[in-house]
Amino acid sequence: MTCIFAPRTSHLRFAMGTLSTALSLFAAALPAQSASRGSDPAASREEVTAEAARLEAVAASPAYGLRLRARATRGAETLRTRLERGDFRAGDRIIVKVSGNASFDETLVVDDSLTVFVGSFGAVSLTGVLRAEAAERVRSRVRNTARDAEVLVRPLLRVAVFGPVAQPGYQLAPLDARLDDVLTAAGGPLQTADPMRMRMVRNNSETISNSEVRSAIVNGRTLAELGVRDGDFLVIDAARQPWDRTIVLQVVSLIAGPLLAAALLR
Repeated sequence: MTCIFAPRTSHLRFAMGTLSTALSLFAAALPAQSASRGSDPAASREEVTAEAARLEAVAASPAYGLRLRARATRGAETLRTRLERGDFRAGDRIIVKVSGNASFDETLVVDDSLTVFVGSFGAVSLTGVLRAEAAERVRSRVRNTARDAEVLVRPLLRVAVFGPVAQPGYQLAPLDARLDDVLTAAGGPLQTADPMRMRMVRNNSETISNSEVRSAIVNGRTLAELGVRDGDFLVIDAARQPWDRTIVLQVVSLIAGPLLAAALLR
């Protein structure tokens, strides 16, 4: 007896192949958030350029819906603007350490002209420079004077921790800082915090889930590895408080009191 609900093998293979192809196309079309490094703060110019080109190809293809194509267009425009203007804004901070045959160790502030002044080594323009390019730009300027100097450059991100921690608010952290470093810099969670409920948020949208945050802390993953961007924040929820006996009695009396009075007046 043949089951009428069972498709023929050839039809099933064709359907599964079609579905697999469709899913692959759809996944390729989406502006990748986790797989692509195009939007990551540590992305190279080549990675940002490649991601912008991919999104532009999606936006130009009639194979995709208008909504997806519009989303791809916005994403590509954002990346092209990043490539043109760079990552740095006035007020950003960069740690620069020079050692060897020269010495310098300061946290520099980017001025209104998007320039930092590396002591006696002179000014370095960061206009149109990505974070991934800052080290080479500063290193090149320093070695014009001190050719064999060792130069360490660490651009800083503004990252916040909100919730029941000792020192909530924004802090400056390098891209190679671990997520638990950020939590420690905020003074750590208070007793009222629930360390099992944490998430990363950007523009009121969750970017890294609770389970991913806990895994990142356990495995020592860095902000760059997690794709954390300037302005993102870590949210820690407050622990659910157990019912206090006094509160329970008060709630019961508030409910039972009027009911008892109404019964007595009948």
